[in-house]
Amino acid sequence: MENKIKRWNASVPGRSRMVSHDNIIWVVSTVAKIPDFDKEVEACLYQLEKPLEETGSHKTHILSLQIILSRIESRGVFYNL
Repeated sequence: MENKIKRWNASVPGRSRMVSHDNIIWVVSTVAKIPDFDKEVEACLYQLEKPLEETGSHKTHILSLQIILSRIESRGVFYNL
C-alpha cells in the first residue's frame, strides 16, 4: 500500500496548515502578538490542540516541537508549563 501525503490547506495559497505522511503529522501553530508573553505561549500551545484532534492525534504524541522566540531571555516561561 502506498503512503500518500495529505495536506490541509491554509488561508494563504500554496501553504498548508498541516501535512501528514505515514502516520506522522507536521503542524504549524502561530498566534497574534499578545502583550503578556505567558498568555501568548499558552494561546499558541492551546491552538496546537485543535489541528491534532482534527487528524485524530493528541499532543501526547508530539515527537518534536520547535519554538522560535524573539527574545531568548523569555525561554524560562517554558520550564514552568
